[in-house]
Amino acid sequence: MRTGQKIAALVLTVVVLAGGVGAAIVSTSAGSGNPDGGRAASVPLLIRPAHGWAAPAEVGETFVDGTEQLFTTQGEATLVKVEIEGDSAISLVGSRVAGSTREFASVQYLDSWPVTDPGLGPIASSEGAVFSTQEADTKGIELLVAMKLEKPGHFLRKGLWITYEADGVTHRDFIPAELTVCSADFVVDGECPFLGQGAD
Repeated sequence: MRTGQKIAALVLTVVVLAGGVGAAIVSTSAGSGNPDGGRAASVPLLIRPAHGWAAPAEVGETFVDGTEQLFTTQGEATLVKVEIEGDSAISLVGSRVAGSTREFASVQYLDSWPVTDPGLGPIASSEGAVFSTQEADTKGIELLVAMKLEKPGHFLRKGLWITYEADGVTHRDFIPAELTVCSADFVVDGECPFLGQGAD
């Protein structure tokens, strides 16, 4: 994982929660469930266990989370829509994808939108992007989610809702990709304290 241009000026807190990275392939939502609820039957989207990170941001600033790579459990799927779940003070600006020709698996943080990082290769619309299994494409597509901090404070994005089509069926599943964002007056000892699951 590589960080973006602004990373040197920030202290990011990265938290991997129970279950580790890359294990689960079941949905926490079964298409329309509660992101805080139980687990359900296997779905086409490969979903990691809860994970997250934290970073300060300036009010009104647009920043990009590039942490998530999308894969299926089998076959191909087409991305339809990306939504965020969490505090309304973190608003969604837009989403794009980087393909498998990019230099790194993912660029966690970028401070420019639209994204122009040459290491990401061609950037495309998220709507209509096709993704498949890790075996078929080891890098998958990198989801670039642009957000804005709307007011001062300490806020949590609980995760991402991914709407996609697979085998003629439309699915809407929740990825527990937690992101804590705080304005400068909530930074403690140079860090933005993490608010997600497992936080102290």
